[in-house]
Amino acid sequence: MMEDLNRRGSGLLEKVIRIANSRVRFEKKLQNILKTTAAELGFESGFLFLLNMEQDTLVLQFAGDEIEDWPFRKSYKLGEDLLGTAGLERKVVQGPPVSEKSSAVKDTRSILALPVSDDTFLYGVMTFLHTNEYYLTPETTELLHVIGVEVGGALQNFRVSMEAKRRVMELNALFEVSKAISAATAPGPMVRSLVTICAHLVSARWAAFTVLDKHQQVIAQATFGSKPQSPLPPLCVSLDLRKGCSGDLCVMDKVAWQAGETRPFDAEDESLLKTVSSFISSALDKSIMFTEMETLAHRNEVMVKTLSSLYDISSAMMTTVDFEEILDIVLNAIIHSEALGFSRAIILLLDTEEKRLKLHQCRVRTNASDEASSAEGFPPCGEGEITIPYAVESGPPATCLITPEPRNVKDPKKVSSPPAPLADMLSQPYVAVPLRAKGKRIGTVLADHFPTGRRVTEDELQNLCMLTRQAGLALENSRLYAFIENVNRELKDARERLIETEKMAALGEIAGGIAHEIRNPLVSIGGFARRLARQMDAGTDSKNYADLIVNEVSRLENTLKDVLDFSYDSTGSFQYFDLNSTIVEALLHLRLDMEERRIVAVKDFGDLPRAFGDRRQIRHVFFNLCLNAVQAMEPGSVLHIRTLTTSEQGKDFITCVVQDTGGGIPAEILHNIFNPFFTTKAQGSGLGLAIVHKIVTRHQGDIIVENLPGKGASFIVKLPCYFIPTGPSS
Repeated sequence: MMEDLNRRGSGLLEKVIRIANSRVRFEKKLQNILKTTAAELGFESGFLFLLNMEQDTLVLQFAGDEIEDWPFRKSYKLGEDLLGTAGLERKVVQGPPVSEKSSAVKDTRSILALPVSDDTFLYGVMTFLHTNEYYLTPETTELLHVIGVEVGGALQNFRVSMEAKRRVMELNALFEVSKAISAATAPGPMVRSLVTICAHLVSARWAAFTVLDKHQQVIAQATFGSKPQSPLPPLCVSLDLRKGCSGDLCVMDKVAWQAGETRPFDAEDESLLKTVSSFISSALDKSIMFTEMETLAHRNEVMVKTLSSLYDISSAMMTTVDFEEILDIVLNAIIHSEALGFSRAIILLLDTEEKRLKLHQCRVRTNASDEASSAEGFPPCGEGEITIPYAVESGPPATCLITPEPRNVKDPKKVSSPPAPLADMLSQPYVAVPLRAKGKRIGTVLADHFPTGRRVTEDELQNLCMLTRQAGLALENSRLYAFIENVNRELKDARERLIETEKMAALGEIAGGIAHEIRNPLVSIGGFARRLARQMDAGTDSKNYADLIVNEVSRLENTLKDVLDFSYDSTGSFQYFDLNSTIVEALLHLRLDMEERRIVAVKDFGDLPRAFGDRRQIRHVFFNLCLNAVQAMEPGSVLHIRTLTTSEQGKDFITCVVQDTGGGIPAEILHNIFNPFFTTKAQGSGLGLAIVHKIVTRHQGDIIVENLPGKGASFIVKLPCYFIPTGPSS
C-alpha cells in the first residue's frame, strides 16, 4: 500500500509540475492543479486562497470547479480558524473551520488546508473538501508540501513575469509619452494622446487630463474610458506649468493582475505619474507658447487680410456715387467670406418724416461652400415691407442709431425685441451697427451668422464698425451728389420748358394771326357754297361739287378752332373746381361716339381735394384724351379712368389716369405725339395732344405717357394740389 501511495504521489507531482509549466493561461493552470490534486487524492473539490499582504488576509480566488461550491466564508485573517492557522504556521492541517461550528447551517464535511509558499514567502493556502476524516501520513503531508511549494513557485514566476511585463509596459508608455510630446505641437492633440498613455501606464480604467489658462479657461481637456463608481479614491498629480497656467492628471480604478480585481494605487504608481507629469509639463509649456505665437501670427494675418479687404471695399465705394450701388457693395462685403465673413446682412434706412426704420435690403450668403442660405422656420429676409418705429422700445436695431453705439446682442431673449416680423428674423445672436455720416443718421446695419446661430466676436464687430464708417461717408456723398443732380435736372427741365413755352407762344401767335386772316374769307366761301348747294338739284355734278366745298370748309373751320384754342393763353378764369365732375362732363360730350362704338367707361374716382385752374380748359384736356382713346380702341372695348392723390419729391398732386386697350403707340412716333400738327389720322389736325400738353403745362402740371405696344397706352395727368380756401366754389 505504501508503494501504491508513493507511486500515486509521484504521478500526481509529475502532473502538477507538467501543468505548472504548461503554456495555458495562469488562471487555467491553477484551476487544473486544484482539480487534478483533488481527483488524485480523493477529495471533492479544491480551492485556492491568496494572501492580501496589505490586510494580512487570505481571500478566495480560484477553484477547481466553481468558487460558489465553497460553503464557508470567502476570507480569513492570518491565524484565524483552520485556514488562517495553516497560513500562519505554514503546515498542513485538517478539520472543520472553527467559526463554522456554531453556524445555523451545519456542514459535516472536513477541510484540508496546506500552505502555498517557498522558503521565505507565503503566497496563500490551498484547501480541499472531503466527506470523511482524511488520514494524513508523513508521505502524504510531504507530498502536499511539495505541491504547495510548486504552486508557490508558479505564483512567484507569474508575479515576476507580470512585474517584468509591467516594467516593459512602463518603458513603452514612457517611450509613447516622448513620441506624443515630440509629435504634437498643439495642447489639444497632445493631451488627447497622453491621457490614454498615462491610463495604460498605471493600468487604470479611467483617466482625465485638464489644462487651464490663467483665467481658469480650458485650454485642453481629454478623458479615457468611462468614470467608474468605485469606493477607491482617484490618484491625481498636478502639472508644473508657467505663465499662470495649471493642469491636473487624474487616474482611477486600477486593474490588478487577477482578472476582475480592482486595487488602490500605490506609491510607485504615484511616483511614476509624477515623473511623467514633469516631462509633460515642460512639453505643454512649449506647446502653449507655440500655440500663442501661432495664434498671434494668425490674428495678424487675419487683420492684414481684413484691412486689405476694407481698403478694397472703400476704394470700390469711391468709384460710384449711386446710392443703391454703394449699398450693394456694403452688403456683399459683409457676407463675403474673404471680407467680413458674416452669413446674413440687413440694412434698415431711417425715414425721418415717418420716424420709422424700413428694411431696405437683406442679403444671405448663397455660396455652396459657405453656410446655408435658408433654414426651417422664418424666411431669412422676411416677407413684404418691414418697418419698426424709430424709438428705444424697438430694441437694439433702433437704439444703436439713437445712442449711437454698436450693439452685440449675444442673447436676443434677454433684450427688448423689435416688433414682428423683424423680431422673428433676429431670433439668433446678431450685431446692430449705426450707419451715420457727419452727424446725420442714415440707418442701421444688422449682421449675424444665420442659420448656425454662432455668436459674433468682438473682432468681427470692430471690422463691421470700420466698414460702416466708410459706408456712411460714401452714402452721404451719394446723397449730396443726388441732390445736385436733381437740382441740375430741375434746372434743365425748367430751361427746356421755358424754351418750349417760348416756342409754343411764338407758334401760337403766328397760328392765331394766320387763323384770323383765313377765317374771314373762309366764312364767305362757306356761306356762298351752302347757298349754292341749296339752289342746285340733287344728284347733279354741280350739287356734288358744292357739297364737297361745304364739307371741306367745315373741316378747315374745325382746324382753325383748334389753332385758336392752341394760341389761347388766358389764365383769368382760374378757380377751384371738382375734377371728378369735370371728367364726367367731358365723357357726356362723347356719349354718342361711345354708344355707337359700344365703348364702356369704367370710372374709379378717389376722394380728391379741389383742383385749381380753368375748368373749361381742363374739360377740353380730358375730352381730347378720351376721344383719342375711343378712336384707338376696337368696338366693345373698355376705357378705364382712375383719379387719386399722389406725392412726388415732397409735393402733392391730383392725378388722373386715362387707360385704353387700343394696342399702344408705335415706338418710333412716341416722341412726336405732343408736337403741333403731327398726326397719323386722315382727318386730324395734329393739334389735339399739343393743346392738351399746353393746357396742362399752363396749369403747372405734367402729363406722362405709359406705352405698352400691343396692349394699350395710359395718359397720366398730374395737377398740383393747392391749399383750398373756405367758402363756396364752382
